[in-house]
Amino acid sequence: MAESIISKTNLKKLLILIVIGIVANLIFVLYRSDDQLLQHLSNLKSYHLAIIICFVLLYWGGHALRLMIWTRFLDSPIKFKDAYHIAAFTDLGAAVTPTLIGGGPVKLGLLIKDGISAGKAGFLTILGGTEDVIMYVMAIVLSIYFAHESADKIASSALTTLREYWWRIGLALIIIILIRTVMRRYGGLQLRSLIPLKYKKSYVRFIKGVQSAIAEMASCLKLIMEQGKLRFLLSFSILLLQWTMKFSILLVLLYAFGLDIPRVNTYLNQWIVYLSMMFVPTPGATGGAETLFYYMFSDLIPEGVLPIVTTLWRFGTYYLFLILAVLLLQFQLYADTE
Repeated sequence: MAESIISKTNLKKLLILIVIGIVANLIFVLYRSDDQLLQHLSNLKSYHLAIIICFVLLYWGGHALRLMIWTRFLDSPIKFKDAYHIAAFTDLGAAVTPTLIGGGPVKLGLLIKDGISAGKAGFLTILGGTEDVIMYVMAIVLSIYFAHESADKIASSALTTLREYWWRIGLALIIIILIRTVMRRYGGLQLRSLIPLKYKKSYVRFIKGVQSAIAEMASCLKLIMEQGKLRFLLSFSILLLQWTMKFSILLVLLYAFGLDIPRVNTYLNQWIVYLSMMFVPTPGATGGAETLFYYMFSDLIPEGVLPIVTTLWRFGTYYLFLILAVLLLQFQLYADTE
């Protein structure tokens, strides 16, 4: 199912990205840590890693359950195994795209490959994004109320960046406005008239397919508004549990290093980090995520262990997801050849 969506070329790129990211984090931790690096690392035991792996697997399990809830509601049920694969491989897709894009295109393709119609697959992808947006809005409100000092740090940093690069941002906005103006002015040109005769039938079928998919998505939305409110509440609750497990990876690390930080700050600061990561243009917010985390927790975690915690946090919440997903993909490819 996944080999046609996540090609071997992309898989090689992912492996290169994983290696480069881990090496870069190792260089960072060696450069910024104190002389007691090995002593600090000795506090991390094998059972800590086992707990973190369980959190990753349960995170995908929650995503799979949400997919099963909605596919059954839309009369297109899928098996838990297939839903679990989609959940894991969506994270793989998100790794090679900017954070703002995420793994939505890969999830859409995998759902269609699994027999879900284009309209329903598109709706499920958008629905997942909608749940994420609601969660992010809640996180913003809670962060402003409970962790306003951390939110102020990010806001002041963003304002400083705007002051430094205001002319570049303004120029980009002017270019976008000009492009939109030209497109509106000359949008009356019929694209169909520019298509060669032998491709017109395919073009018409494509347009009709898109229109049909949009109509089906609208029908799914209407159905949920009428009959799926409780399912949405259940799905959203599972989503919150997923992110709680992902953010609890940091709690395991803090426990391993004997650090006591208020849990509210631990979770909300991570929310702020993830919200800020959405604007980092690199795949998976590589580089930006580590910087944001280091900046946000610099007042909460001692300087001597902060680089190690930052590196291990990034490994547990990103690279470990990729490694386990790649292993799962390789296992599936091996099983399919048997």
